[in-house]
Amino acid sequence: MLQRAAACTLHNDDEILLLLTRALGHSRRWGEAEATLQRALALAERRSDTAAQARCRLVQAEMAQWREEYDAAHTALNQAIEVAGPRSPLLPHLMLMMGNLTSLRNDFAGALTYGQEALRLFARHGAPDGEAAAQVLIARMCARLGRLEEALAAYEAAYAGYAALDLRQGMAAARVNASTLALRAGDFEHGVALARDAYDLFQSIQDARGLCVAASNLGAAMVWMGQGQQAERWLRESYERAVALNLLAQQAAALANLGAAVLQQDRAAEARSLMEQGLALRTAQGHLDVSIDRAFLAIACLRMGDLPAADAYSAQAVADVQRMPQVENPQQVWFARAQVLHALGRSEEARAALLEAVAHLRRIEHVLPRLQRQRYLSAFPFNRAILRAEAESVWPDPASLV
Repeated sequence: MLQRAAACTLHNDDEILLLLTRALGHSRRWGEAEATLQRALALAERRSDTAAQARCRLVQAEMAQWREEYDAAHTALNQAIEVAGPRSPLLPHLMLMMGNLTSLRNDFAGALTYGQEALRLFARHGAPDGEAAAQVLIARMCARLGRLEEALAAYEAAYAGYAALDLRQGMAAARVNASTLALRAGDFEHGVALARDAYDLFQSIQDARGLCVAASNLGAAMVWMGQGQQAERWLRESYERAVALNLLAQQAAALANLGAAVLQQDRAAEARSLMEQGLALRTAQGHLDVSIDRAFLAIACLRMGDLPAADAYSAQAVADVQRMPQVENPQQVWFARAQVLHALGRSEEARAALLEAVAHLRRIEHVLPRLQRQRYLSAFPFNRAILRAEAESVWPDPASLV
């Protein structure tokens, strides 16, 4: 229908061309989408219509982001901001997308600033759906910065905003992100409930990407709960969807957690292979979590008796976390290193690494809201194991982080 409209529009309407571009992008017909987009952009430039040019650049950025080509998305977005101007009604959308892209570069404070500016601009333009979307970004960045109460409040505001408009896509996104936050805080029961709610919402609107993320969250929760077999089912679904959609970041996350789930079932060689695949993807993306991936991989190698590999991976994981300290739960990295050094008989170094793990754990505990502290200490297996190793000199047997 859109293709017929684009072909038959007497004056080559760029709005119709952009709708067609998005439709082709959702269908993963990238070549046709790009050709249609360039046609719309050429029309806008011919008319010297800066608003239309900004819309074209925004769609170009969206398509690049769908393909996880983040540098290209950033370039297109900067071009859109440049031509849009400070009074453009498109500006809050551009701020929101720039915030999401900035978060992928691990600049969480910068992304939060973009999200807050987007919220202000959406409110000024009377766009409640945009306000809800900005609240999701604000919530995610507050969570990354350890401001958990603000994050939960923003997620609730986002969900309420979307529900008032009966926008199930937004409701699902708010739920799946809130589930991620609950899981990070160690509230597994609530996290699973939110992820299931999100999964059902995504299924009702046939959102394959959303189903991929929700399944990943369910699998991750079950890994932390020690339910490796149940986790494997969800993580394999997430990985298969991520492959089908060519979502490299989601593939890496699924592989990392799938490796942990398989290791819980004592399939160490298979776990190592899965973790190595995930690490390769994350390394290529320059992702923050490479240190955590290497820590888990070191444990898999240790379980296989490959001490040189375990030593190398755990040492590199520590170097990674020292270079990129924003990683969540850095005590996992230090505790993996401590376990490897303990297995190598390097007792003094193992003790020093263990004390580093304890110090990181206590720092995180200190910034958590008081009511969440005990749950955080007791919910995650690695926290319990770290504290036991410090207090009683009892190390996990077999070596593990989950």
